[in-house]
Amino acid sequence: MTTPLLSRFQPMLGFWRGPNELETGRRGLMEMHFQSHFEGEVVQLDAHTWDIATGETFSAGTGLFALGPDGRIIENLYVERFGFCRLDETEDEPDVLALRGDLPDGFTMSVSLRLEADELLLTSQLKSGVVGMDLPRTVARLRRYDRQRGEGAK
Repeated sequence: MTTPLLSRFQPMLGFWRGPNELETGRRGLMEMHFQSHFEGEVVQLDAHTWDIATGETFSAGTGLFALGPDGRIIENLYVERFGFCRLDETEDEPDVLALRGDLPDGFTMSVSLRLEADELLLTSQLKSGVVGMDLPRTVARLRRYDRQRGEGAK
């Protein structure tokens, strides 16, 4: 059975891997895994990003997507660097999932996901509301990845 939430996430289910770059030029490798739970009523996202040069993890988080009473997506998210937050779907193009929410310490996070053919494009930005304190935007271009074989993302 396909739920309204699962119909939006069905093409994204599975593992994705690819390059991640910050505006500062720092380059990483990102891996994301989407999986459905509770007969399609919840989609879980696990994401990790490693610095290519050092192998150091510079971002890791888990999110749970569900539909709110208004039919828009809500993500309850935990990011190890920032803690817990809630992101709410915002208006955007029909083929883009755009989310925004407040983090602890006055930061705001914006995330967008767009599936284009066999590529998943993720962008994220943290803003502080204080001039000069915004963190760099990140962009990741991910491809399907078979973890068993180690194939897919180049």
